[in-house]
Amino acid sequence: MSATIQSTALAIARKEVGYTEQRVNRTKYWAELYPAFQGQAWCAAFVMWCYKHAGFDMRGHIPSPYYCPSIEQWAKKIGAWSTSTHNDGDLVLYGTGLAVHIGIVWRDEKATGKRAVEGNTSSGSSGSQANGGGVYVRYRSSWIRGYVRMDKVLDHYGAKAPAKPNAGKVTSGALAEDSRWGTDTSRELQERLKTIEPDLAVDGRMGAKSWTALEEYLDAPYKDGKISRQSYKATELGNGIVPKWWEYTGRHSKGSQAITALQKKVGVTADGVAYEGTTLALQRLLNKDKTAFTKGH
Repeated sequence: MSATIQSTALAIARKEVGYTEQRVNRTKYWAELYPAFQGQAWCAAFVMWCYKHAGFDMRGHIPSPYYCPSIEQWAKKIGAWSTSTHNDGDLVLYGTGLAVHIGIVWRDEKATGKRAVEGNTSSGSSGSQANGGGVYVRYRSSWIRGYVRMDKVLDHYGAKAPAKPNAGKVTSGALAEDSRWGTDTSRELQERLKTIEPDLAVDGRMGAKSWTALEEYLDAPYKDGKISRQSYKATELGNGIVPKWWEYTGRHSKGSQAITALQKKVGVTADGVAYEGTTLALQRLLNKDKTAFTKGH
């Protein structure tokens, strides 16, 4: 059973390769696991997220699950630490003196270095290795402290694989809570906004009419059907937003009053700049409250 959890966690990690943080250390991993830590280094959060979605949430077992030295000490305490033996899905810790970085082992017998999928690293040897901003496959022949043997961890806690491992999405209702503003999220929102604008097309793409209806619902100061002054491109957030009606003005933009109102509605920091945490909170509210974003509610 534990091998299934390990292989699932590795498969999830591999699917994340190429993901990059939206702002400095602001990621969908923090948005789901610990929103208050947005802005902190996230290599351990990436590992915890992958295993959580594979069916084993180890955070409750580790005193400080996002701190690499704490993970190492925990593994040693339960007899799951190794400086040599490692398999797919094990955790690998890096650093000299103290552990400063972590990844998920993906063995490559033909390579001289040890392969792993790592969060918050750089794509190559240049740039920060422990705070690089992306998920990448890395080969390393040095800097390795040791490995957390996940088969031993899972056996220690009696963990069993779920009947149907969740490959990267958490759902508390009909809508997947995956932090991506895709067509399903837009379609669900449009269905509700039709109670305000009956002629609104439910096409899964937020355009001028959809934004105007949302602005009407939120009683935003401007009802012009356009989201202004955003730090992320529409395509960075998902495929459910029409770029024409989304103004990207570069990182550290001032934000939109409509997005500020939306963030207040869904209960996240209201800075006017939409990011994955905004989307996740929106998805959760849509699942929790079936009357949200309908006329009079």
